[in-house]
Amino acid sequence: MPSRGAEIVPRNFLTVVLARSAVVLLAVTASVIGVSARAESPSPAGAPVLAGALSLADAPSPGGVTVPLKVLFIGDSVMKAAGLDPSQAWPVLIGRATGWDITNLACNGAGFLQQGDPDDCASTFAGVLQSAATETPDVVVVEGSSNDFGLDNGDILAATVAAVAEARAEFPNAKIVGLSAVWGAEALPDQSADVDNQVSDAVTAVGGTFISIGQPLSGRYDLMQSDDIHPTAEGQAALAAVIVGPLRVAARPAGELLLADSFRQTRTKPEVADAPRSDDIGAAPARAGVSVSCCFPQAFPLRTNSFC
Repeated sequence: MPSRGAEIVPRNFLTVVLARSAVVLLAVTASVIGVSARAESPSPAGAPVLAGALSLADAPSPGGVTVPLKVLFIGDSVMKAAGLDPSQAWPVLIGRATGWDITNLACNGAGFLQQGDPDDCASTFAGVLQSAATETPDVVVVEGSSNDFGLDNGDILAATVAAVAEARAEFPNAKIVGLSAVWGAEALPDQSADVDNQVSDAVTAVGGTFISIGQPLSGRYDLMQSDDIHPTAEGQAALAAVIVGPLRVAARPAGELLLADSFRQTRTKPEVADAPRSDDIGAAPARAGVSVSCCFPQAFPLRTNSFC
């Protein structure tokens, strides 16, 4: 018989506690093993390495084998890495860092309203999406484009809504993610805000997520090619470093609770981290801004509290 004052703990309660502890231990062990295995995978020679970019959205198959998330990218020549090797494009860098299966259908000269170059897609983003009908992406990423700057806002809005609706019709089960337009080192045109708002409204209307990445290349002439329009390889790496965090969160399967989320939810105040260091991400711009790292302190900090 227990002594007076001793607390009697029901056996079923102890069983539950022990079971939950075992689950947590297994999850931690699997996480450590997964990170170690990914860290040992070699990157192609000379390829920028995105430090700490852990995959948050690989889809488990019925057999328990992790299947890489399929992500389809629709964008312009900046997304395509015009003037560079295609392997240096920021979507490819993100795919390499996360293990995602990337399909980059970015087209030189294209926008939501502007036709792409005749020797490339010769189409708008809607046309590119139609040509991708045989793809089976889990996530579709479409970005605003500076190629639409100078065109009528009403026409751009109509074309943007039509293209995003096309994405939803072609891929009814995919997550739709919209990105703000990328500009270079020069002063940002006023119309950029209009284009971003149009993408945001169109994507939100179909249940998607809009991500505003700011302008990581603003004032960074050292990250631009000689045409002052397209980023260098270092500029592409800088874009990847800024985009990967919020994109990982947006791509996460609905209802998925990660071990990191459990730790995050115990905090009463998110930690504020410095901007990513250039030596961590392959010359990312120091002006990336104050970031909140409430999800993965060791990985790329997220740029806004809304993703945490």
